[in-house]
Amino acid sequence: MQINVDGRKNAHDLMMATASQQGVDVLIISEPHRSGQDYDGWYSDAGNKAAIMAFNPRIQVQEIGPKDNLGFRWVRIENTTIYACYWSPNTDYTLFVDFLDRLEGSIRNKKGMVIVAGDFNAKSPAWGDHREDHKGKTLLDMTASLGMAVCNSGDKPTFTRVYEGGISRSHIDITFVSETESRVVKDWKVSDEYTGSLHSYIYFNISRTLHADRVQVEERWSWRKLDKSKLLSFIERTHFEPGTEALSTTESLNRYLKDACDSCMPKGNYRGGKKPAYWWTQEISDLRDECKRARRKYKRGRHRPTELQEQARDNFKQTKKDLKRAIKRSKENCWRDLCDQVETDPWGLPYKLVTKKLVGRRPIPGLTLPGHGRAITHSQKSRVMRS
Repeated sequence: MQINVDGRKNAHDLMMATASQQGVDVLIISEPHRSGQDYDGWYSDAGNKAAIMAFNPRIQVQEIGPKDNLGFRWVRIENTTIYACYWSPNTDYTLFVDFLDRLEGSIRNKKGMVIVAGDFNAKSPAWGDHREDHKGKTLLDMTASLGMAVCNSGDKPTFTRVYEGGISRSHIDITFVSETESRVVKDWKVSDEYTGSLHSYIYFNISRTLHADRVQVEERWSWRKLDKSKLLSFIERTHFEPGTEALSTTESLNRYLKDACDSCMPKGNYRGGKKPAYWWTQEISDLRDECKRARRKYKRGRHRPTELQEQARDNFKQTKKDLKRAIKRSKENCWRDLCDQVETDPWGLPYKLVTKKLVGRRPIPGLTLPGHGRAITHSQKSRVMRS
């Protein structure tokens, strides 16, 4: 999922909740609200204006680009390098060209599939705008020289600002992909969901990457409710003599293991997807829908009488405030509940959250690559010797 949150806390909260609801694997963020420190799958550029997050903890980040680049940051997942980008519209054209030169130099060194996404504040008909500015032409020339294709499709704008004089629309949030891999990026679309930002969510799927590390499970069992006595009884009851072919095939072995699990554990209730944000409530969901309706009425009301237009604007502002307050109130209530649980059960949910036992720790990026573990060991030995 790709989004510019305009540095707004409310938009950031909605982004995280939406990513959880939609089962997003990777977030590409422009103008994030969060600080620039790298942790928990979050990686941002030197100016904290572009960030990328491995939202799904099962996604294996193999390599991380340096943080000293201004305007972009990249990570490598399997054979795919993903860039998150942002460049402000309030800078000179020469600085924009310098940004593209640095970005191009980084991309040229990458092998395999490359995805470049973000808010470039550049306009061109190539990605849906009705006119082309100098930045758009330069960006298009750069991506063409790299053999990259534009993923943007349709005429729905990615940025919309409503003001008293009318509506400003543009297509400044762009997604590029290696031209040879353009068919791999599917279902690119601009969402109608309310984001809390002037920008819209952009979704797209990658058909043959980013999903290899997911565990494909047809059946699950609640191993925490394992009854060892029932398992031992099953093993004794289904004892096989040496030399028999009862477990000689993969199918028969799988069937035996399935029956063993059925005998001693209840089935799990996993339904796929991700849990919603801890603070998400039905009230917040309804208020978000109300914001979407109020924004639509405000956008369509610019040709109405001034009184009705002002009424629609005031209604939109009020629904935004109500949503923001509801999120803040829900977070505060959840925090109080968590503190109360510490008093009653110090080894319960709060303890597990702190120690990350509920979701587990994220793997160290690139730890499985050949020679990486040896390099870490050598580095630690050198530090010990210097100290």
